[in-house]
Amino acid sequence: MVQCTGSTTDAAVAACTRVIDERGVSRDVLVMAYANRAAIQFQRGNDTAAIADLDQAIRLDPRNFEAIGLRAQARARQGDVDRAIADVSSTLPLRPDEAAGLRARGALHQRRGDAVAALADYDAALRINPDDADALRRRAALNLASNRLQQARQDVDRSLTLDERSVTGLMTRAEIRSRQGDRTGALADLDAGLRIEPGNADLRRLRDTVEPPASAAQQGARQASAQAAALDQAIARDPRNASLLMQRAQAAWAAGDLQRTILDLNEVIQQQPRNGEAFRIRGLAHARRGDAVRTINDLTQAINLNVRDANTYLFRAEAHVRRNDRRRAIADYRQVLQIEPGNRFAENGLRRFGVRN
Repeated sequence: MVQCTGSTTDAAVAACTRVIDERGVSRDVLVMAYANRAAIQFQRGNDTAAIADLDQAIRLDPRNFEAIGLRAQARARQGDVDRAIADVSSTLPLRPDEAAGLRARGALHQRRGDAVAALADYDAALRINPDDADALRRRAALNLASNRLQQARQDVDRSLTLDERSVTGLMTRAEIRSRQGDRTGALADLDAGLRIEPGNADLRRLRDTVEPPASAAQQGARQASAQAAALDQAIARDPRNASLLMQRAQAAWAAGDLQRTILDLNEVIQQQPRNGEAFRIRGLAHARRGDAVRTINDLTQAINLNVRDANTYLFRAEAHVRRNDRRRAIADYRQVLQIEPGNRFAENGLRRFGVRN
């Protein structure tokens, strides 16, 4: 049996098969062989084979909660969420004092879009173990998706005292802080997450939503005050020059001067009504001011001018979330996935609403 465990090699699978085919093997050993071979198949991504072996292990030992739990994971990975929930539910009487099963079932309910059942399971898990950081994070995400920001903040704060290096927790709290208007706190959480996982694309995308990055031209304008003064003088001589106004708007945006940004872009858009970049920056300036309606209007114009710009759809989805417009936010996240299949930020946005891709 030693060769049938601790490896995912073909030799390990063959060792388990020899035990299963051997005559006179005890029930316990047979259960272990089926379960171990299933675990190998699961790790290899062979869910159908894993489920077949787990069916046999569970037939021989109906109270084997580890085998039932693994079958639930395999079924969930295949998209069979209802049967996965049934499996997890059957393990709960076997472990009445453990929170893990309730937390796992809550996540499956959330994936299916049943927020009420998910919340009930997270609540029950936390009554058993108030220090279950994962359950706290998941309940926080669920409350965030329903715009219950105070409850979400309490849970995620508590989860981070238990697991301060949780990137998921930091990201959730950053989004809560952003919606609460605490841009500085949101950026602090996102930067802390990036120190832990520098390559995390979701963190970088969310950070760009909270504080869109400056372009090379914007960075140059910020660093060269003399150049900015020269630009002001040029505009004074030619106040309707759209190219100069666009440059000054970009410099003002980089410096955080939202009023100047919007005023200059108003003139640019009047002269160049098909300037998608002007609409996009003005929309983001409105977003930073907390004006969700103008944000959405401008980002919609930018999208109409460039329907393949996934980032602008993401910015507009965030504006819809701020307005608690679940339907339109979901539609924008799905549009992102049509443009960029597998976009993790859009997938996470849908997941927070309990919606499958």
